[in-house]
Amino acid sequence: MQISIRKYLLCVILSLLLSAGLNCSRYTYGMIYNQIDYLIYREVDKYFALDKKQKEFVKQKLSALLKWNRETTLPRYKEILIYMKIQRRMA
Repeated sequence: MQISIRKYLLCVILSLLLSAGLNCSRYTYGMIYNQIDYLIYREVDKYFALDKKQKEFVKQKLSALLKWNRETTLPRYKEILIYMKIQRRMA
């Protein structure tokens, strides 16, 4: 089964965030998320011997993926968390 690079990178993002620990403050998660591109790139670079052209390709794809995530996924997560908070108050 072949996995797309987008799905692979999303899995890496999630695993890095989860490995940071569930008890981290919002500030800590913000710091980690703001450095996630470097952390993912470093992980990819450890496993693959990329040439200069491939490294640039990975950086571009990673940048596009994180931009997409910030613009689409994070706002949806925020809406879900607000909804859950409201539901909890109503219960």
